[in-house]
Amino acid sequence: MIDSVVEFDGEEEDPGVICWSDFKTVWTDLFLEAAGNLDTIAYRILTAGSEHPTYMVAKELELVVREVVEFHPAFEFLRDPSSFQDRYVDTIVSRLFSSNAMHSRRLSLPAFRKLSLLHLLSRVERSVNCLDLSMPPVFSYKDFYVIYCRFWKMDTDRDQLLTACDLERYSDSALTSIVCQRVTDLYGSAKMDSDDPDEEADGDISSSPVKALAFTDFVRFIIAAEDKSALTSIEYWFHVLDLEQDGLISLLELETVWAWQEDRMANLEEYTFRTLLTVIWDTLQLDPDVTSISLADLKRRPIAAAMVFDLLFDAKARENYLRRTSDPHFRLAEAVYLDIDLVPGDADAPTNALCDEYKYLEAEMNRDADKLRVQLTGWPRFVDVAYRDLLRQESVEQNA
Repeated sequence: MIDSVVEFDGEEEDPGVICWSDFKTVWTDLFLEAAGNLDTIAYRILTAGSEHPTYMVAKELELVVREVVEFHPAFEFLRDPSSFQDRYVDTIVSRLFSSNAMHSRRLSLPAFRKLSLLHLLSRVERSVNCLDLSMPPVFSYKDFYVIYCRFWKMDTDRDQLLTACDLERYSDSALTSIVCQRVTDLYGSAKMDSDDPDEEADGDISSSPVKALAFTDFVRFIIAAEDKSALTSIEYWFHVLDLEQDGLISLLELETVWAWQEDRMANLEEYTFRTLLTVIWDTLQLDPDVTSISLADLKRRPIAAAMVFDLLFDAKARENYLRRTSDPHFRLAEAVYLDIDLVPGDADAPTNALCDEYKYLEAEMNRDADKLRVQLTGWPRFVDVAYRDLLRQESVEQNA
């Protein structure tokens, strides 16, 4: 696209300069082709000259994100060391892509338009602090810091990769081994040689090379793990449980997954497999005659789907759910609220911009104080709690 306008009508020969008439021609063609939609124009520019003009890949979106992070005053502290800035960019790009589909590494034009990237960048431009509520969550330093610290804690050998064994340590061993293995098999973009000498001696090469999660893969994983009711997260875990990859979760697949969870749940609640199926079918409100679970079944009831996922493979989340339903004191202590300042007459006030992004259970407005109180759930709640815990730990270490 750019090459098509780096030609000159006059005697200019500087290849770094584009004359106005050529720019106007190309821009007019772009504008008409996109019917005036600026997001479509941005998509066409970013994918111009690409070998795959029908979809966008991470490196093309990274060009824009890197420019923002490198030159926006709010991110100036990230410039040294540069590796920290790289991780910040990786986090933002991964989150933008995963907002479309957790398992996809491509963005089609319709998916790109759903991002409303230009509006997002406009909000970033008006923000002065990367921790401020005016900064979109996808660009928030708080979100990045929580993700980065969790990855760093699990990456004990500092190879920038997480194996299935590493994932088993996530959240105090909350997830079952089979699910951790499925996550790396399905979503791991990195490969590493097996270091198990017994496998080599036995001639077993089934797990060599071993797939592992790179940092960008972990970004998708942690969001799916901590916000299981999001539609993209439901897709993520559906494919994990669909062991045969035939588009349905069968009774045999449920039994296989449950076999790894049953003993872990013994101290909380005991189910026979038949009773477990009854609980799952009742929770998802499925037809008793149905013998499998589809992705559509789960997406119809997102909150119920998250409960089923916790029951099947996340013992810690299931335990917290049981405590919330039986212990009102625990439920109150676990609640996290966010006070949002209202700006009367501002079209982009937090009430409009933030309430669509932050999941909430209830909102109460104090008109005298011009504040909106929101109870956080899902990913925003996890980030808020985890970030405060990290600051508390750092404070203790500094004072020790």
